[in-house]
Amino acid sequence: MRSSWRAVWIFFSFRPDLFNERSACNLYPGWFYALFDLSMANIIMLTPDQWVVEGKGGPFPEVLEIFSRFWDRIDLLCPKPARVEVTELHGNCFFHPLSGPKWQRPALIVKTVEGLLKKRPYHLVISHDYGWFLHGLAARRLQKKHGLPFVSEYHV
Repeated sequence: MRSSWRAVWIFFSFRPDLFNERSACNLYPGWFYALFDLSMANIIMLTPDQWVVEGKGGPFPEVLEIFSRFWDRIDLLCPKPARVEVTELHGNCFFHPLSGPKWQRPALIVKTVEGLLKKRPYHLVISHDYGWFLHGLAARRLQKKHGLPFVSEYHV
């Protein structure tokens, strides 16, 4: 949960215009979504989790359901599984499965996000990493190239 809190503070250090002081009184420990009004924001999530796209569920759809209430659009980039069952969830969460070798994933992510940036603005990139930390590398490239702030959650 601590990484979620860091995500909010880093996010608002870049976007202070989205901060709503009145919503800060709704403090609900463990969930940062109650603190701020994020109704004007689009985010990109880079995740290695394929379970939702395969239709297997797990805890991630519940997290996305909460996030979907407070962001206009969430675009999720993940590795393409053998079978794609879900490409949209909760009306505003859209999955973009990426195919290709693992070592090319940062370049594939940057190319896909550049296509998404042509359609709409994004305010934050969230990267979830373990192993080779390729999503964090892609998030850093997006920050350098397009100025997108990012938050990385690393599992070691």
